[in-house]
Amino acid sequence: MHHPVLLLLTRAKARQELRAKGHNLLESIQLANLIDDNLFDTAVSLAPDEAQVKLAELANTTSQVRAIGDGSLIKLFTDFLSSDLGKMLMAFIMSLLAG
Repeated sequence: MHHPVLLLLTRAKARQELRAKGHNLLESIQLANLIDDNLFDTAVSLAPDEAQVKLAELANTTSQVRAIGDGSLIKLFTDFLSSDLGKMLMAFIMSLLAG
């Protein structure tokens, strides 16, 4: 199971990408809501080993973060999603959503 904040941010990023591809707001919300632990795990399994290692490191780091209010947890996840590995993972997720 992945951190709930990571799944929320991934859904938000997916909605943004779906809107950019021409989906209307309702479609983008419905498709992004399909992203759950199973779909995320499938995308991770398709990703290269370094992405899987990075996600394991994130899981370890998030277990050490105590205060969500300081923004460090959200920054950690948004930095990952903006990285090359995060973009690659989003590409896998988007291809799974496209079916």
